[in-house]
Amino acid sequence: MARLYGYKAPEMQCARSDMRERFTVEWGEGLRSSLTAEACKAFPKETGGLLMGNWQDRTALITHVIGPGPNADHKDDAFTPDRDWQYGEIDKLFTASKGSIEYLGDWHTHPKGISYPSETDVDLLTSIAISAESRCPRPLMCILSSPTNKSWSERTFLYTRDLFTSDSPFIYLDI
Repeated sequence: MARLYGYKAPEMQCARSDMRERFTVEWGEGLRSSLTAEACKAFPKETGGLLMGNWQDRTALITHVIGPGPNADHKDDAFTPDRDWQYGEIDKLFTASKGSIEYLGDWHTHPKGISYPSETDVDLLTSIAISAESRCPRPLMCILSSPTNKSWSERTFLYTRDLFTSDSPFIYLDI
């Protein structure tokens, strides 16, 4: 397995006051730089893809990232992935790993914006979380932003609407 880098999320108060949850995300070596490379290639348009790996207790192990695909539609403030290509990539990873690599969430860029979920992002993560097909009740979302395409800011969020009493449905996983 590739060497992993660990990042700890801050503790958050759960719906039950006597419980504390701690979540972390670990990225396989080179994966974050591959996101930045894809972001630079598409700038000033949006791009994105999928985060793949598995959960071990409260740690998301991101072992693979999937890009937008060759027929993705990139715009200034949105993008539409090449779903057929992405599904094919998911199938390859799932088969090669004998089912141990799963969909964990999405990544995308906000060129000339901020690395925080938009209303569209919240709606997408909500639909992923409630979709039986996705089998991902707590999806991750990694957002990269850059005003100039020289230095990218990156934040990863965990959708947690079902766990926490906070007004925000996310935990920012400080990386």
